[in-house]
Amino acid sequence: MHPTLAYKWQCVFIQVGKFANEVFLLLPPYLPILAGSLSLELQVLNLAAAIVLIAGKAFWLKSGRITPTDFLATLDAYIGGGTANQVRVAILEAFKDGIGGIGTDEWKEAFTQLVLDNQMQTAEPLEDREHP
Repeated sequence: MHPTLAYKWQCVFIQVGKFANEVFLLLPPYLPILAGSLSLELQVLNLAAAIVLIAGKAFWLKSGRITPTDFLATLDAYIGGGTANQVRVAILEAFKDGIGGIGTDEWKEAFTQLVLDNQMQTAEPLEDREHP
């Protein structure tokens, strides 16, 4: 790999890491809301689905860079718009027999379908909402 390209990728990974750290520090108040009454293994799966759905929607609404504030505004829309509840129910149904072998083709297909079926439909994130 060309040294300049390697440096650019290193900068991207550093920026992504900083963003992830900032978001993860802001997530704890939301975790009980997202978890509901799911088992621990399904809570982890639910959080993964939430992060994928929220990040996808935030990047769709704001092309380019998003901030932790953008992510949280979209998280508020995810919860307030009912998507969080839909995903929780879909996870309970799709993984009622447990999550099985993570990484298997069957598991990947079920998780991918769950995310595709539950993409956020709101036009824009709620910017004036209070965070928990």
